[in-house]
Amino acid sequence: MERPDRNSWQAESLRLTAFPSPLLEVKKYNWWKDLVGEMPENSHYQPRMNTYQDEGQIDIGTLILKYAPERIDWILAPQVQEGIAEDIPILGTFVDVLPTFFRFMKSWLNFEIPEISRLAFGAVLPRPLPDRSTGYVQLSTYLPVEIDPQNSSDFTYQINRPRPSRTGIPDLLINRLSKWSVAAFQVFSMSIGTANVGVGQGARKYHCRLELDISTDVEFKQGFSKDQLLPVLEELIDLGLEIASKGDTA
Repeated sequence: MERPDRNSWQAESLRLTAFPSPLLEVKKYNWWKDLVGEMPENSHYQPRMNTYQDEGQIDIGTLILKYAPERIDWILAPQVQEGIAEDIPILGTFVDVLPTFFRFMKSWLNFEIPEISRLAFGAVLPRPLPDRSTGYVQLSTYLPVEIDPQNSSDFTYQINRPRPSRTGIPDLLINRLSKWSVAAFQVFSMSIGTANVGVGQGARKYHCRLELDISTDVEFKQGFSKDQLLPVLEELIDLGLEIASKGDTA
């Protein structure tokens, strides 16, 4: 079977993670408002965890900012829809929504932010399938393993293939973690009457599922200067696109 085009990957969520060094002095920042141009719809502070969360709607989904002393996360997720979902919620195709996410993250990196010691780009990418067997056939075109589509189940393949950075930053290694599987989505509905309880079962839908976590290596201790952050983010995203296109390669 020919490997599917990367444009067929959908985006369930996208994420940028930044690790500040030294630890972030947690206070109420206005990063979400400054980035979007208006106040977030919801803000939460958890004193025990010492974490803040801002979230609100933008054109293509829900933009979420979470930050704690040791970690800052920007997450783009689908908008919550009323009613029973007939399939997993998605933002759109990976290649269509990625430029918007990158544009927001590029702007944030130019804000007044703490010194960053590590960056990571994450994505959850499903692709609809007619059945599980077709999913295993498709996965075999991305992976260096042969999967028997008729006599296999519960298959998961996860690997990290580190690669030296192309940014020219000395001793910088990029971790390329990818996780591949076939997942099923099924809706159950319940009706409660005066005499009995009924449970309805919707059609099962299958997806190839690629989870990406592309990150700078934890052993890189020197941190990044302000002008290094954007080239590093661009490389992380490029490596994610490469995996989505070519599969698990060295």
